[in-house]
Amino acid sequence: MLTIAHGAEAVLSFLVTHWPAIGKFVCNPVIRLSNGQALREALYPMVDGIAFPDAFVAGRAGEGDTKARYRTGTLLVSLFIARRSPHDAFNVFDALNVQGIHLPATQLLSLTRALLRSRARELAIQVFENLSRTQSPPSSRTILFTYHSTGLKLYATLGNVERAAYFFGRLEEHGWVNKPRIAQMLHAYAMGSDVNGAIELFERYFGRDGSLTAEVYHYTEVILAHERTNKVQGIRHWLERMVQAGIEPDRAVYSIMARHFVNQRELKSVAVLLDQMIDRGFKLPREVFTTVIHALGQRRDPRAAEALYTRALEIGVKPDRMMNAALMDAHVEAGSWIGALRVFDYMMNQSSHQDRPQAHEFNTLIKVYVLSGAPFSGVRNILRRMEGLGIKPTLHTFSLALQSAADHHYMDVALGLYRRLEELARDDTSGFEVSVYARTIMISGYLRAGRSSKARRMYEEMLALGIKPTTPTYNAIIHRLARPTSWGGLTHSRRYLDDVMSMEDKSWYEETRSPARELATVHAPVMNRLAREGRAQEAQELYDTVVKAGGAHELGIAAIQLNAYRNAQDLAGARRIWERSLALAVRESETGTLLHGAQLDADAPRPRLRPTGYLRALLSIYMDLLSRLGHHSEVAKVWATVQETGAGFDAHNWNHLVVVLIRAGEVFRAFSVVERVLLPTQARARAIIRGTSGEEYKPPLDSPLTFARDAAAVEPDPLEAAEAANRPDSLTGLGRFFSALAARRIARNHPHLLPKVPDQVQPGVFEHPLEVLRRIAPGFNEWRVHSGVRRVLTAVLTHISQGKVVLPLQGEVDESPDFEPPDPRELLLAIERECPVTVSQLQFMMRRRRRVEGKRYRRSRRTRF
Repeated sequence: MLTIAHGAEAVLSFLVTHWPAIGKFVCNPVIRLSNGQALREALYPMVDGIAFPDAFVAGRAGEGDTKARYRTGTLLVSLFIARRSPHDAFNVFDALNVQGIHLPATQLLSLTRALLRSRARELAIQVFENLSRTQSPPSSRTILFTYHSTGLKLYATLGNVERAAYFFGRLEEHGWVNKPRIAQMLHAYAMGSDVNGAIELFERYFGRDGSLTAEVYHYTEVILAHERTNKVQGIRHWLERMVQAGIEPDRAVYSIMARHFVNQRELKSVAVLLDQMIDRGFKLPREVFTTVIHALGQRRDPRAAEALYTRALEIGVKPDRMMNAALMDAHVEAGSWIGALRVFDYMMNQSSHQDRPQAHEFNTLIKVYVLSGAPFSGVRNILRRMEGLGIKPTLHTFSLALQSAADHHYMDVALGLYRRLEELARDDTSGFEVSVYARTIMISGYLRAGRSSKARRMYEEMLALGIKPTTPTYNAIIHRLARPTSWGGLTHSRRYLDDVMSMEDKSWYEETRSPARELATVHAPVMNRLAREGRAQEAQELYDTVVKAGGAHELGIAAIQLNAYRNAQDLAGARRIWERSLALAVRESETGTLLHGAQLDADAPRPRLRPTGYLRALLSIYMDLLSRLGHHSEVAKVWATVQETGAGFDAHNWNHLVVVLIRAGEVFRAFSVVERVLLPTQARARAIIRGTSGEEYKPPLDSPLTFARDAAAVEPDPLEAAEAANRPDSLTGLGRFFSALAARRIARNHPHLLPKVPDQVQPGVFEHPLEVLRRIAPGFNEWRVHSGVRRVLTAVLTHISQGKVVLPLQGEVDESPDFEPPDPRELLLAIERECPVTVSQLQFMMRRRRRVEGKRYRRSRRTRF
């Protein structure tokens, strides 16, 4: 009642005033009210009503004595931790630190562990190191044990084996090593990808000479170490060893195996695992759904991610902030900005602190800005709003801001951010470090800006500090060397690639979850250059290197090799790549009961995911090659085969089909594709993205789901395809830069495209700049008729209007001995009657071209005389 009548401040004043009688019992979960409700739970509405805890505490700096402010801070931190809002607890801790008030060691240790559970690692380091710096070593054995255990847990989570071993050694000195502490040290080795260290520690305590018996969670950590380094045989060996010891797998083991199968793209095996868990009586944990949703995002299939999210709701799983964040990540990976913004809106609209966006979710929002090519000023504004909300930036925040500045060629701004990061990293208590990722962004930015000397200097500095380059670092350098404008680029890039591959230390790709993907990333720039030049056999050698490392399922690198065969006019090689890729895409689309559970009839066909978008790129390349060589009937068979997989077709496929039909002499059908598919879908896509002219900016929604229909059973709609041009794989750094320029130009010249915004925008709404960008970004025109296709259609229209016949293109095989071309006049009348919109647009384009050519001619005449 006091909270409702007078607000949170009155409740706090009451508790602090009566602290001796009631305050010290608030945080005790055993104390209950007369109705059986815990006293702490009764105070939850009070803390939920404090929107900005740090500002609330800072505003009371001049009120009362230090003891009263200390009690207030202690109370708030305890309640926020219990409420699973450790970020708000950290803000209170930070505000108290400014006032010179230090919380007790036990509470700081609890806050450290709570921040770790919330994935706020940098903040956890700050709290733990602050405790070490501001307070003397604990005298109580209980607090000392908790201190060393927390330090071990902290650095084990970070994968810092050296620091974790230090705290483990202190525990050993005091005789405090037990099974949970051994598991934490095993976790340090697992997170540090040190398989040998994990095995050695396990054998020391649980082997033949050990005095302890291993529990399931010890085996789990050793299996995790093998899973993180992609050692499949090791995973099988330790699973067998665990079963031989009479230990049944628990939920943690199933979660690790689910992640392993996801990384291997065996979604059907994930479904089998989930069904086994249900059969064994396990309640499916949120963590498993979170892992698989994230993996579906990596496949760039947000519809399937939403279907799995819906299945989790149906079986009673209550999504938490991390699960919602995984759904948001899935939309971002697919370039579905609308879906990402909807999830963020939904999280911002939550009443409880623990479900609202924190640093990770704001980082994801910034990632949307970066990948969509939003101006750097938009990223800067988000950083300011984060500061106003008391949300502390993380290392990832700095990296994304660096990426945005580098993409827009603001290298001086990027350098300033980089220096600031270096300054923070020099403070051991900040939790920051100048990561190889941040250095790679700077190197890549300098290379794109043509400042190669600065890029080389930073690369050499990185090597001098003993920092190992990673796959993105190598990719940035090779991509720069392989550019067509680089003198001797192909020779130099191949030489550098050979040097990288011949290094003795191959941990940069071998000790990752997907070595083949890492190899594909570094080989792609050179293969792209070879493919453009039609040097298919040389590209095949590099492709085989990736395949031998397990990269047969990397359809992106397969598309590059198929393009090489197209440019080399090698149908046999292209057919091998296409058949293998099609079979793989179909196999990967099988999900078993993953999305819909086991409630389907036994005889009913299991739903599939739509095969990955790379299959559509492969289809366009393969169709183009077949039609060039005159295999027109095979094109029709290939199109029908892909249609049967449920993959759907994007705008590029339909545009390629128009050209293929023209080459086959099917002129009327080509015009019909434009009239009945491309133009109507373009109109629908623009209507969806722009909205109606009177549409206002929408407030946060009450559901995180965007796609109302079943993710596994529908064709791609215009909304998804219209945003394809803005997907992360479509927009490189240069592409994001030009996307921002195009958005600003369209906004200036066509202000009617912008949505109307109410005068009073809700304070929690951050996404309006993105809403504007989404409506005017290049993706809104994705379903257009491509300019090359328009030129072909214009030439054909002119050709038949002159009474000339369009014959099929003949290549290796003459498939048209019985082909009878239609009468040109009748064909022209049929096209004008059935495809009026297409003809009208082409005629307008021809008139405009004549006007432009006339102006050029008149200008040249004036210049001449």
